[in-house]
Amino acid sequence: MLKYNKMRTLAVALFLTATVLFLVFFLYMGFFENVAEVSTGASHSYTKITDYEKQRLDDPSAPAGEHTEYRWTLDAGGTSESCLCFYVVHQQVRVFYDGELIYSLMPSENNRIGRTVSSNWVSTHIHHEDDGKEVTVMLTPIFKSGADYKPEFFVGSHFAIVIDQLKLDLSQIFLATLCVLLGILIMAVQVYFIFGAKMQNLNVLYLGTFSVLLGVWRMTDMRSSPILFEGNPMVLGYIAIGSLFLCSIPLVLFLSTLFSQERAVPLKLLSSLFSLTCIVVLALQVLGVADLKESLVVSHVMLVAGVAAVLLMALLGGKKNRQRHVNKSWKYALILLAGIAADMISFYVTKSSSHIIFTLLGFVIYAVIVFISSILETTRKAYVDPRTGLTNKIRWNDLLNDNAPVNEDTGMIMMDLNGLKTINDTYGHEMGDEVLLRFAGLLRNMFPSSSMISRWGGDEFAIMTTNMDAEKLDKYMEAFRNAVDESNRRHGEPHIHFAMGRAFAVDYPGLNHRELLSVADSQMYVDKRNWYAQREKTEE
Repeated sequence: MLKYNKMRTLAVALFLTATVLFLVFFLYMGFFENVAEVSTGASHSYTKITDYEKQRLDDPSAPAGEHTEYRWTLDAGGTSESCLCFYVVHQQVRVFYDGELIYSLMPSENNRIGRTVSSNWVSTHIHHEDDGKEVTVMLTPIFKSGADYKPEFFVGSHFAIVIDQLKLDLSQIFLATLCVLLGILIMAVQVYFIFGAKMQNLNVLYLGTFSVLLGVWRMTDMRSSPILFEGNPMVLGYIAIGSLFLCSIPLVLFLSTLFSQERAVPLKLLSSLFSLTCIVVLALQVLGVADLKESLVVSHVMLVAGVAAVLLMALLGGKKNRQRHVNKSWKYALILLAGIAADMISFYVTKSSSHIIFTLLGFVIYAVIVFISSILETTRKAYVDPRTGLTNKIRWNDLLNDNAPVNEDTGMIMMDLNGLKTINDTYGHEMGDEVLLRFAGLLRNMFPSSSMISRWGGDEFAIMTTNMDAEKLDKYMEAFRNAVDESNRRHGEPHIHFAMGRAFAVDYPGLNHRELLSVADSQMYVDKRNWYAQREKTEE
């Protein structure tokens, strides 16, 4: 066993060393090494058009009653790879070269419920013969709120424009993808625990659902979304807005689980109200009364209301009662709520959602904390005796399945309460439980934290010690007996009496955990018989 532990330690140490060395190598290559690249091919650059004429015109036939025209003279730049590129948000687009329509973007005539073209990158090719032509870009806002939108026009390499936009959105792409994957993982683990009968509530499932919706919203709302998901920008826009509407529901449902049942009731009602609101706005979209984009402020109100309700529930009851009503992990939710608040302020100040990232970042931090805590708590409950808080026999069974010889510095102790049945019959089972809990508490307090202390079953307890010889254990046992005597003097009848057996691996070389525990168990029963025999003599 010692050889195995040494080899394991060596393997881990070598792995960590190799990892650190490779990280240093990567950092050095990134900062100090490079390649020399020379190209005589086409230019992969672009320029921003700033010198143009702008004119806003009334247009009774337009959805918002107006359109805006941008004009400038085209310079092809001497390359056949040039493109005119610009990003639009809920705008119909028409592009003319010398009055000739060469590009059009608007909802299909067959659409029944979709009014907007959502957000999209417009890209038109520029040829040598287009040099000197007058470009006219006509933008027609679908909604009044889009009338003040200011596009940026770029001319040059389409590839370079795309790559730069992807670079700008790289952090959002990474975090959005992480949210989706994290949400799927969280939900999969939750389902596994539900079917494994280790968890009955759905709180983590709510968190996973929120994670997926949050990631989908951000992934479909970025400027690079039409590039990553080319083909139908309209559906991307509706997925983005729909996900934003829906995500407040599982968020509130999850946060409600952090409170007592009494405090959670208003949050459950609020989530029901949010669900009804989502159904109503979707119905208005389908009936053609109001587009989801026009109802976007409602989704923001829902998020703000959810955040406010959670904070209110956390603060209600005052300082003394707060801990009783609120799960201690609720404070971690402040990371997520702060991110939502920051992005909400950013959206209304900049009038754009292009670079919203704090919600994603706050959620990833929060989700990782909650997910790990939840899994650890579930695992802890699976291995902990609910009455005494000590390790249960399930954890010991995992240990006893290891057939490898035990380390020489390992000791096994078995203890059993004497006369507990008499206490139950004489004083009642409540007093018997109190004696049991007192004994478990003394075990927990008097033995080192490195020891594995378990309620073996009923009134039996098992202890495994490591890095301890017989002399050191004798000192712990003497301190434990003194603590039991002190507890008996302090509490009076009924007193705690116990039998004990122990076995050290150094005295029984070659035994595994199960065999060594069996030796301690046999010695404990010898001690138990002696105690009862002595008691019978005393009573005679």
